[in-house]
Amino acid sequence: MNATVLARSIGIRVRSCRLARGLTQCQLAEMAGVSERLIRLLESGEASGIGLEKLALILTPLGLDLRLIDLECDGCEVRHEPVTQSDDYAVLLLRTVDSWTDGGHDGE
Repeated sequence: MNATVLARSIGIRVRSCRLARGLTQCQLAEMAGVSERLIRLLESGEASGIGLEKLALILTPLGLDLRLIDLECDGCEVRHEPVTQSDDYAVLLLRTVDSWTDGGHDGE
């Protein structure tokens, strides 16, 4: 999955969850402590360079988090460890897939 596809996937999921919770982009931005412009860019798939810290700030009010899955290891033990700012961003982009969790709400 390349960075452009990943950015679009994240944006679609964020928008879907935001709308499901009845929030405006402005409200989400205020809750997350980021600009409304960043929310717009993220939802449109144009924020591919967003840092992990800001992404986490946006996901948290939506009840979402980011998980890593090893796409090349079918039988590997899955360990759910939080993503930290020290993780390599390139590895995150290559290994993150549609593995969002939102407390039981699938947003679809």
